[in-house]
Amino acid sequence: MKRIWSTALLLLTLGAAGCASNRIEPAVYMHPNADLSVYERVAVLPLENLSTERFAADRVRELLVVELSAKGLFEVVESGEVNRVMRMKNLAGAAEVGPELIQQLGAELKVQALLTGSVIEFREQRAGTLNAPDIALSLKLLDVETGLVIWSVTDARTGLGVWTRLFGVGEEDQTTAARKLIRDLLSTLG
Repeated sequence: MKRIWSTALLLLTLGAAGCASNRIEPAVYMHPNADLSVYERVAVLPLENLSTERFAADRVRELLVVELSAKGLFEVVESGEVNRVMRMKNLAGAAEVGPELIQQLGAELKVQALLTGSVIEFREQRAGTLNAPDIALSLKLLDVETGLVIWSVTDARTGLGVWTRLFGVGEEDQTTAARKLIRDLLSTLG
């Protein structure tokens, strides 16, 4: 009986140690005069890909459109329509969009704000015999009239959780980790 209690205590201690992480809160900025209720319709621009994964920005953007739509804060313009307008204006990505183009895109897409950002990291890391995703994103919401950043957020997520570290179970794939990170980021919108 004493051995069972010792084992249980050891597992509890290991679990508590595993739960104590060095995770920090996302870096969030909200413009002091921001009133999100004035933004009814938003377009998600192609994201900048700073990762080594070739199609990471496209994958994350599609997940972002779905998660943002599901949140219900805004009506979200379909990605194909955004791509069509950007092609008409000979724009490859959001990095090329300055204040004048923000206004033009806003008028053409009939939106009050543009959501853009970067995929900073999107890779699989090896942890013993397991693969775990490492994902880092930075997003910002731009007002189309002023070009001002209304909201921005940056955070990262690894699919290597406590249970995976301790027992080799609970491994997340890249899509699941990306969706969870996007939900965490969007939760800072209110």
